[in-house]
Amino acid sequence: MNWSDDRFYVKSPKTEQYVAKEGRIVPIFPRLRSHLEECLENAAEGAEHVISAHNIASSNLRTTMKKLLIRARLNS
Repeated sequence: MNWSDDRFYVKSPKTEQYVAKEGRIVPIFPRLRSHLEECLENAAEGAEHVISAHNIASSNLRTTMKKLLIRARLNS
């Protein structure tokens, strides 16, 4: 997490075998930042991941996340 630049790094196991495709930098939008900060505050001391409930390498959470965003009216 790069809080000062409002960015974080996401590893991409699916594309890591390609040069310069092992991950990407993602912006932290204001609506997301407060939730990430809350997760950080509630994380165990020294935790590597602030959201660990869904930390499964083979899991694609895009569909679930999109449904949650639509339900929260953050995305159409």
